[in-house]
Amino acid sequence: MSANTVKSEPLSPPPTRARPPLGLPSGSVRALLTLLIVAVVLVQVARGREVEPLWTETLMIALAHYFTSRRFIRLAPEAIRRLEAEGAVEAESHPLYLPRHTVRVALTLAFVGFAVYLYRDDRLFQPAAVSLLGVVFAYLLGILARALLNWWTKGRKTETLQ
Repeated sequence: MSANTVKSEPLSPPPTRARPPLGLPSGSVRALLTLLIVAVVLVQVARGREVEPLWTETLMIALAHYFTSRRFIRLAPEAIRRLEAEGAVEAESHPLYLPRHTVRVALTLAFVGFAVYLYRDDRLFQPAAVSLLGVVFAYLLGILARALLNWWTKGRKTETLQ
């Protein structure tokens, strides 16, 4: 070995980032599954068939999972941009490459449109429709109430929110 030869250690491969499922943005598979479950349940009720409790429970779980926040810690937009630029957190892209809240609005409009369809067909107050739409609209009303309360308190923690 000559004096100019430097012993180098083998280079470790660069860290790889986890690839999201199907190569789609994070949350896309969850959005597709939720849309599929909603479609199955709404078609069953529209055809006048009884929806098995398993499908109703699956629908509630999928909606709850989809409508929950994607980040556990609320950060200011400037802090998020800084952390993304530093590489500390991944840039959050929107599911299915759609604009923000598109899937949530589509899910909500699907149930509203379905309620209108059943009303025009004079089937809105059938037991299957009432149980399904009652639970879904109660859930959506809770989300709306929470958002309004957060807006009213401007994000401050209050006794009601704890």
